[in-house]
Amino acid sequence: MKTKICYKCKKRKPISEFYYNKGRKNNLDDWCKSCHRVRYKRYYKENREHILMKEKLQRQKFTPEEKNKLNAYNRKYYAKNRIKKREYMNAYARKWRRKHPEKDKLARLKRDYNLTFLDIKKMKVQQDNKCLICDYPLPNNFVIDHDHKTGKVRGLLCRRCNTSLGLFRDDPNILKRAINYLKIGEIK
Repeated sequence: MKTKICYKCKKRKPISEFYYNKGRKNNLDDWCKSCHRVRYKRYYKENREHILMKEKLQRQKFTPEEKNKLNAYNRKYYAKNRIKKREYMNAYARKWRRKHPEKDKLARLKRDYNLTFLDIKKMKVQQDNKCLICDYPLPNNFVIDHDHKTGKVRGLLCRRCNTSLGLFRDDPNILKRAINYLKIGEIK
């Protein structure tokens, strides 16, 4: 007989004592059925009014007064649990990004620079797959350089060159003074 240890009560139980959960590797929930029942009873006790309102909503239409009452309750519930909900959503988003790195990268390119992977490939070809500043081959972790004031994309750079521009505050005058400083050092 196959068994599993409940994450909550730490007891070894037969797998028939665990609910099916397709989101898990072994398709079984981490908590046994009895621990789930205890958890749900406590949740129901703490959130009885909210649960009953939701059930009523599913069964029938609300009067305007009842809708207002439910909306007020939902606002109050959200305000009370806002931080917990935000932490849950952030954890979910981090997990999704780790699981789908390519989709995440594509979404960030679109959101931040309005670019697609095809646009990036075209830029690489135009730049001969080299950094626009140091002329070394672009590494895999290249950076999309952009003007911070206008948001306009300038090109693809290696991390070192992009960091250097940032340290010089993207100011051509500071860069000219740095060039002059380096030239003075060569003369001595």
